[in-house]
Amino acid sequence: MKNTKAFVVWKRNVRSIPTSKLIEIRNELGVPVDGFQSDEDCKKWENNNNFLYSRIYKKLGAGSMNNELKETTLYKQLVFQDGIKEKYPEISHGFDEAIENLILFNQVPDWIIEKCDATGCKIEIVGGNKKEIDDGVYIRISSHTTLEDIKRFLSLSGSKLGRYKNLVYDRKNVRYKAENFSKNEIVFQLSLFSLEELKEIYTKNFEGDKEKIEFLKSTDSVACLIMEKIDHKINPDNYRRILSRERTRRK
Repeated sequence: MKNTKAFVVWKRNVRSIPTSKLIEIRNELGVPVDGFQSDEDCKKWENNNNFLYSRIYKKLGAGSMNNELKETTLYKQLVFQDGIKEKYPEISHGFDEAIENLILFNQVPDWIIEKCDATGCKIEIVGGNKKEIDDGVYIRISSHTTLEDIKRFLSLSGSKLGRYKNLVYDRKNVRYKAENFSKNEIVFQLSLFSLEELKEIYTKNFEGDKEKIEFLKSTDSVACLIMEKIDHKINPDNYRRILSRERTRRK
């Protein structure tokens, strides 16, 4: 089923982004005015900037953030992308790869837009400090979400919903409490999420510092921060050892 709505939403919004703004962003990032002409040139640019960021990050230590780090190109790129998403809410969720390609290459292939999520739906976990809403897993919809969008989202996100449900509820469908799960079970359930999903869980549902994890590259590191938030402090080495045992046991 062709993702027609994604193309419609993308074209409607991208027409509104001033060319002058994109050129301004590229100038700030050291990207050619018309974008990179090859993947090889873009890769060189990314490698150079990742190296600079990593060097500063290691000097400061994990979880640190200062003005020196915020002046790196990698940090600025994410700030510019967030600015576009804030300005154009219709593409604020599900269009990250398309926005990045627009900035870096000045064009977005159809296969990338085809993957974009234009439903306006998003999975959210509610718990702890929102007393007016029962703890649980919810689907948040946007003002432009239609009934067909919801159906499409459910058809494409069944496995993801299952992962969130398993994280929040035990097998008897009891409301989530950290003590209801063994440490090993939590490690295994967290391993089923992608890096971006774990970052979202950490910042939105455990009130974690977004800047602390913005540039963490491994799922292990973010999962350990989540474990600490639910009173199961663990280091990445132990996390990997437990996960290896759990995967072997469940085969």
